[in-house]
Amino acid sequence: MRKLAAYTLVRLASALSWKPPAHRVKELFPATADAAARNADPDAVFVVTGASGGIGSTIVEQLHERTAGTVYACCRDPSKVSSLDRVRPVPLDVRDDASIAALPAAVGDRVDALWNVGGVLHEGDRGPERSLDAVDREWLLTSVDVNCAGPILVTKALRKALHAGRRGTSDRPASVVANLSARVGSISDNGMGGWYSYRLSKAALNQATVTCARELRRQRTICVALHPGTTDTGLSKPFQARVAPEKLFPVAFTASQLLDIVDGLEEDDSGRFIDWAGIDVEY
Repeated sequence: MRKLAAYTLVRLASALSWKPPAHRVKELFPATADAAARNADPDAVFVVTGASGGIGSTIVEQLHERTAGTVYACCRDPSKVSSLDRVRPVPLDVRDDASIAALPAAVGDRVDALWNVGGVLHEGDRGPERSLDAVDREWLLTSVDVNCAGPILVTKALRKALHAGRRGTSDRPASVVANLSARVGSISDNGMGGWYSYRLSKAALNQATVTCARELRRQRTICVALHPGTTDTGLSKPFQARVAPEKLFPVAFTASQLLDIVDGLEEDDSGRFIDWAGIDVEY
C-alpha cells in the first residue's frame, strides 16, 4: 500500500508539472476550409463510439467546444455520457449487430465525422499476452471483434449518412472516419513481439481503414487511422509504471492533438496512419 501511495503521489506530481512534448501538428495540419465549414454548421453531426472511456469522453467534450453541431456519444451505458447541451447519448454495443443496426435511426441521415474510439486491451484477468503459449482463442476473437469488426460494422452502418456527395456536385464538406489504432498494430514497427491479440486486432483495423479509404473516396469520406500515444486512461493504467512521466499524456492533450489532425485532413490524406504528433506511422 505504501508503494502504491508513493507511486500515486509521483504520478500526481508529474501530471501537475507535465509539459507538452514538441510537435508540429498545427504546422503539418492547418485547419482546412472543409473543417471550418463542418465545425461552424449547426446542422453538422459528429458520432463518437466508446464515448464513456477516457479518450472518447474527452473527444465528445472537445467536439462540443469546437463545433456548433450535434455530438452523438455512443457507448454501452449512456448514463455515463456528459449531459452537455447538443450531446446526445446513444446506447451502442459494437459486439451486437442489432445495436449497430439501430444506430442510423438514432443519429439520422447525415454524419459529418465518425470517431471510432472504443477498444479493448484488457478485461478482468485477460490482457496482452507475453508469449505465444498465452494466446487464447476466446480473448483473441474478443479483441478482433471489439477493435476491428466493431469499427468497420459501425462505419458500414453509417456509410450512407457519411456520403458527402461527389466533388463539384455538393456544397457539403468532406466527411471523416477517424479510427483509433495503436502503434503496436504496425507490422513494420514490431521489434519486441508479444501482445498478440491487441497487435493483430489493430493491424486488422489498419488494413480495414486503408480498404475503406479506397472505396469511400468516391463519396468524399476521408478515412484515417490514428495513434494517440500512451494516454493516462483506464486502458493504459496497468502498464503506466513502465512509461516515463513525460511520455504519459493527459487525456485532454491527446484529444486536442487528434482533433487538430482531423481538422487539418485533406481528401488526399485518406488512408494514412498518423500519430499524435502528426507523423506517419508505417503500416
